[in-house]
Amino acid sequence: MPQCRHRICNIEITEEQHLVLQRYLPYGSQKRIFQLIVSDFIEMLQENPAKVIGGLLYRDVKLKDFLKGIKDG
Repeated sequence: MPQCRHRICNIEITEEQHLVLQRYLPYGSQKRIFQLIVSDFIEMLQENPAKVIGGLLYRDVKLKDFLKGIKDG
């Protein structure tokens, strides 16, 4: 059975962004959270790539928009 190969994806963030992520995400959780975000993003791309890419690039959709449908709890 072939092994699953993982690839590393590096992105540049500002020092301020880095500090905020460190403040809010417990040690070791950043990797898992970004894996979940990428998985969900890929799923959305497979359903409607033009709408997803366009919505993000033109800022019609932001990640915080997804919180509107989640009840506080």
